[in-house]
Amino acid sequence: MGLGLKKISRRPDVLARCGRDITLLVDAGSPNTVLAGVSFDTFSHEDLQKIHYEASAGKETKAIKRGSQFRRFEWGRMHPIGSRKPTGGKPGDTYTSYTGMEVTDTSHIKLLFAHAVDVERMVAAITPVHPQVAGELRRLSSEVNSLGGIGATAYYCWNFVAPQHVDHDATWTIALQTCKEAPADEFNFVMMDLGCYVETAENALW
Repeated sequence: MGLGLKKISRRPDVLARCGRDITLLVDAGSPNTVLAGVSFDTFSHEDLQKIHYEASAGKETKAIKRGSQFRRFEWGRMHPIGSRKPTGGKPGDTYTSYTGMEVTDTSHIKLLFAHAVDVERMVAAITPVHPQVAGELRRLSSEVNSLGGIGATAYYCWNFVAPQHVDHDATWTIALQTCKEAPADEFNFVMMDLGCYVETAENALW
């Protein structure tokens, strides 16, 4: 990539030998401190297809619009499902659902349940690898309204590209590539602060 970043990519030999292909990034000064992780070929084909199919329902919600500086380099669409704190809300305003999540018909009810199942699947996938992260996600979720065991917001993206930026999230984030129809060196995920990037592939989770 010309930035001196280390590539993390699929290792078919590791998957064949171990049944899993996982890379953990740890703090050099504290090897027990995990900073990030990548898992390839994470879900069964059946579960991945379910997630991919259910993700299409995310288009029912209103796409996120970033600030003008961000939008100059942004491409594709990002649709949120979950709850958020209203932008510009008054003191005391609480979390509310994103536009498009109103329970007005059967399809919207299915969307809510699909979101809950997707989040549960991803947290379950990281639990054997890093139970502390999974525990923190569940603990923080207990403080917000949620459908299912995890009150996390999901962002479903299509052909999405964003400029390098910092997200001030409340806790860890989990990303899953449900489909990739592009050259291997496109639509990848950069962790600039850790000096590496994920060469994303279908069924990669990080």
